[in-house]
Amino acid sequence: MTYSFNVDKDRIALKGSSSAVSGSVNYYKCSFDFSPEWNGLLKFAVFTDGDKVYTILVEDDMCTVPAELLLSPAAISVGVYGTSEGDEVFRISTDFSHIVIKEGAYREGTTPTIPEKDAWEIYFARAAEEATKAATDAIKAETGDIDSALDAILDLQNTLIGGEEL
Repeated sequence: MTYSFNVDKDRIALKGSSSAVSGSVNYYKCSFDFSPEWNGLLKFAVFTDGDKVYTILVEDDMCTVPAELLLSPAAISVGVYGTSEGDEVFRISTDFSHIVIKEGAYREGTTPTIPEKDAWEIYFARAAEEATKAATDAIKAETGDIDSALDAILDLQNTLIGGEEL
């Protein structure tokens, strides 16, 4: 998802959605439309959530929101500044615009639970039944010979369930 910002002189304004979801990494990007005063300047985006400040180089008028600011619900501020690279210092700094980080589903350090053994057994039995049916239909269509179809089904079933009977 890309947040679009209009940067006019020393003001920044977010166009469109102003919320994000915690837990995402490298998903949220920022795109900046700069007024002519910014031409030729080296540009940086500044992201804060109070105590933490992250400064990111803006390349081709784009950058990625730091994942560290998306760890938990918060309100983050986004601003930019541009500076000249010559001997005479020239700098433009904007005010801040805000993005609200809502709580996301991802939780660091948690892993999904593995289904009980019985659930896996049911899943594989059903998969074997479906594969057997598909093989039967294919062999019947191909040969029309029911005896060879049954042999092929038994071979396939033994292969799918490791030689054990259900």
